[in-house]
Amino acid sequence: MVTSKISLNLQPNERSLCMTKKEKILKIALELIVNQGIQETPMSQISKVSGVAMGTIYHHFKSKNEIVNAIYIYLKKEMGNALLEEKDSSKDYKALFYQFWNNLFEFYQKNEMAFKFLQRFVQSPLISDETKVEGLEHYKPIISFFEEGLRNNILKPIDIVLLTETIHGNIVSLVQIHFQQTIVVNKKIIDQAIDMSWSSVANKNYE
Repeated sequence: MVTSKISLNLQPNERSLCMTKKEKILKIALELIVNQGIQETPMSQISKVSGVAMGTIYHHFKSKNEIVNAIYIYLKKEMGNALLEEKDSSKDYKALFYQFWNNLFEFYQKNEMAFKFLQRFVQSPLISDETKVEGLEHYKPIISFFEEGLRNNILKPIDIVLLTETIHGNIVSLVQIHFQQTIVVNKKIIDQAIDMSWSSVANKNYE
């Protein structure tokens, strides 16, 4: 039985009321795969729980692996949108860094199934190289932001991949603490985590 739900970042608004069959398939498949595992989630169950006929599912997706890749792209797109939410270009670089960091943390915090899915499948051979490349397209504004920081010596001269993985790893660690309820993750803890993340990548003149 599915006990944990995710709305694929769809809030109870006009869009959620007219969710397409394709979105419904992805939503239910996400829940089932995270809770049960991919091998234990047959297409017939996705059809039954979603209420979408098998023929319709196969019209959109040729296989379960194709569904997994579609979920990956969908979530990467949602994450990319969440990162840039309420971006205020009038802020200085450090303030924008804090905003982006907090935006991604909040996305994961509000979407536990998305977080668990991405943690499980980010290195999975089920995710094709083409899918990974497409997923990166949704992060171009953030990559450009980090490249700007490197060019202007705001950030330490760190390889861009190592830089992004370090920052993302900091966020993931706090999200795991939150879901495991190791400590109460309040604003003070979040601010401390962002401070630590910033100090690990920023040049001393900008700390």
